[in-house]
Amino acid sequence: MLTGSKDFAIHHIVSFNIIVKNFFCDYDIQLKDSFEDYTNDELNHISEIFIEYHNQYPLGVCVDKDLHKLFHKMR
Repeated sequence: MLTGSKDFAIHHIVSFNIIVKNFFCDYDIQLKDSFEDYTNDELNHISEIFIEYHNQYPLGVCVDKDLHKLFHKMR
């Protein structure tokens, strides 16, 4: 946002993969091999409770997409 670019991404303060991992552990949800292995009801339920769970984490930071990609290449 500081660069003036309108092409931005959201960089999570807590890595999104960590949020997902914590979610599956905290809710003891069985991780299946494929999305097709879940019923529509299961996917809807997981989506609903994940949104609530994700909202407990701090908001991300808006950054220019190119800078965001560069940051992740450096790590």
